[in-house]
Amino acid sequence: MECLIKDKNNKKIIIWTLDGSPKFYQVEFKQFDITSNCSLRIIWNRPIKNITTNALTIKICHSDVFFEEKTISVNQFMIESQEILDALFRDVNNKLILQGLTIEKSNNIVNKKINKYVNKIIKYIKKKNIKKENINKI
Repeated sequence: MECLIKDKNNKKIIIWTLDGSPKFYQVEFKQFDITSNCSLRIIWNRPIKNITTNALTIKICHSDVFFEEKTISVNQFMIESQEILDALFRDVNNKLILQGLTIEKSNNIVNKKINKYVNKIIKYIKKKNIKKENINKI
């Protein structure tokens, strides 16, 4: 398999090809630093010719050591994004408590920044899906 990487301003597009035809298409959005120790990364596995699933992988890291990762469908993420992120934060905080470390507290300012980041990603996904639907109609 070969890999083609295109770096854009807030995302990295990775196309995995086999014998010249694309097999996997991933969009890695820019890592969002929630605090100095905690970061959020979202990767979108776009479908190619209905071969792969339309899924998102969400990863929350604390100090690049403790992390929680979840793969869900795009539709589920659009409906329940806040609940999913809250559950991931709880899981990371539980791991930190078990290790005797301080947990990350969320406040309104951090939540607004996370929501803004997530809304940008949802807007991008909707735009690409509408564009794909218009191409399929032709």
